[in-house]
Amino acid sequence: MSRVNEVRSHFLTFILVAMIFQSLVATNTAAAKPGDLAINAVINPAPGATYTTFDIVSIVIEIENNENDTSSERKINWAVCTGEKTYQACFGDSLFDGIKILAGMNANQTQQVEIGSFTDWNQNRSYTLAVGFDDYDQNVSNDKITSQFTLTNAYVDLSVGVSNPFSDIPFLTTLENKYVINSNTDYVLEFPYTLESCGTCIFDATFGWKLYSMNGQSITESNNTQTLASTSGIEKAFTEVLPTFNHHSQGTFLFEFGLYNSSDDVDVIPSNNLHTITIEINDKLDIKVKEMFPTQDPTA
Repeated sequence: MSRVNEVRSHFLTFILVAMIFQSLVATNTAAAKPGDLAINAVINPAPGATYTTFDIVSIVIEIENNENDTSSERKINWAVCTGEKTYQACFGDSLFDGIKILAGMNANQTQQVEIGSFTDWNQNRSYTLAVGFDDYDQNVSNDKITSQFTLTNAYVDLSVGVSNPFSDIPFLTTLENKYVINSNTDYVLEFPYTLESCGTCIFDATFGWKLYSMNGQSITESNNTQTLASTSGIEKAFTEVLPTFNHHSQGTFLFEFGLYNSSDDVDVIPSNNLHTITIEINDKLDIKVKEMFPTQDPTA
């Protein structure tokens, strides 16, 4: 009899465990949202980027509806924590967090959505941003994302504007969208840039130009270094005069210009420090007709 009771007890235990497991599966299945909304990327703060700690940081992500039907409303959770952390750890140790209700998206639509913002005043450290849907959908692999970024209280960013320094020189002709200049001639060139630097930042900037062959071989260069005054955390526009340009050979060249080095409080975004154009040095093409008078003359 005891053996029968033992078997019966094990059987009842098995049935109970099976019922609990089935209940959990049913609960998870019911919680999963229909469709497939994907968090494709963090747009801002850009992964790996550095920002000033004295500005508000907006959180913007890209979301895509991968289904052929309109999606249902979804809740998005976000958290910001210090250091590099996993998704779960960041939510468990967040400095800032929030919720964004996402309205239904049209079929196969992609959009950028601002889900929140924060500011962490006068800090100099790295952070993790964790973003995810409150309820997973049919494809859980794209329902959450993490990325890292940095805030600094010594923010310096000099950005060279897209321009052509030769465009300000009068009466230059062009050849296939390239300005044509003469060899063995001095050219005084300038270019615009913007600068944002913190109130206590000391910024020594090395401006200059480099001339390259069309296959990228360095030919000659010139630069100078100067100390730039603080902009007190405000982005301001400036114009910089380059060292005089002169080259003895004719041909087609790549002319690069901008900021080549910074010291003390270093520029935090080097990708916007330089700009390159193509120039033509040709002593035969140095005349350009600007005006003809009279405009119509049968005897001309």
